[in-house]
Amino acid sequence: MAVRKWISNTIVAITTLVLVAGAAYWMYSKSRDHTMTVTNAGLKSIHTLVVTVCGEDYVFQDIPGGGQSQRVFVVTGDSGFLVQGQFADGLAIKGGFGYVTKSISRQHVAVVVHDDGSVTGKQ
Repeated sequence: MAVRKWISNTIVAITTLVLVAGAAYWMYSKSRDHTMTVTNAGLKSIHTLVVTVCGEDYVFQDIPGGGQSQRVFVVTGDSGFLVQGQFADGLAIKGGFGYVTKSISRQHVAVVVHDDGSVTGKQ
């Protein structure tokens, strides 16, 4: 009888461990399926652009007029998008938009930079 109880307790412990590990992996993978595309909607080349979301900086460099660049980003909590950068001619790029939360998976965010340095975003 003691052996049966030990086997039963072991099965419960292993099942619990597998469920907890599966839930942790699901939460981890859910936060990593997000992409952002930066589109230079103007004619001037973007020298450097930094998009900050969830405390992480994603750097884009040398995007020609009409060009695009894409990155994967991680959502670790609730956050908006802060965009700062500079065109090749020295004009500042600055803006912010949107909101992400951990409970939404596979977001695609479009960051559009205009020749006057303004930024719009689409989610």
